[in-house]
Amino acid sequence: MNHLKASLLAGTAFAVALTGAVSAQDVPREDTVVFDIDRTIRDPENFNPFTPGVKRQHGAHQTMWEPLFILNYESGEIEPWLATGFEANDAQDQWTITLRDGVTWSDGETFNADDVVFTVQMALDNEGLSEREPATIRAQVASIEKVDDLTVTFTLNSANPRFVLENFANRIFGSFLIMPEHVWAGEDPATFAFNPPVGTGP
Repeated sequence: MNHLKASLLAGTAFAVALTGAVSAQDVPREDTVVFDIDRTIRDPENFNPFTPGVKRQHGAHQTMWEPLFILNYESGEIEPWLATGFEANDAQDQWTITLRDGVTWSDGETFNADDVVFTVQMALDNEGLSEREPATIRAQVASIEKVDDLTVTFTLNSANPRFVLENFANRIFGSFLIMPEHVWAGEDPATFAFNPPVGTGP
């Protein structure tokens, strides 16, 4: 019973953090989801997914931030999500990803190639971002280029036939997450709390 109460309190605190004035009593139960957090969050007001200790896998990762692709474990296919497709050159050291048209951030701004280029370049330029996802991007990507508003091209340091799967297809846990340029521009990515958070999810 105590575990259930703790879960409900954690869910309520999370909802209040995101919405401010709304209390648990104001939201019908059928419109409420509770995420059970199995460990202490070091800083519950920090939503920066590149900061060590932020438990984005509990709730926020599933509801606020979405991947470009999702690996379907039944079919083995990499299915489109925020992106619609990808293509590699013959050498597999250059990959082009096409984004979904019509996607917006939760604050109404358009999600597009500028966000992808900004976030990847942020990871490339900041060695202080030591979490697995930005570190993997730095190890694999030489450069990123915007082709148009819905297309980006990655040039890799070496051939990698698993590039999209390893970095942008949500697997067992997650993937490299794209952040909104209009919110993050000018911020120090190693210390920015990203609160309130902005995402493309529900």
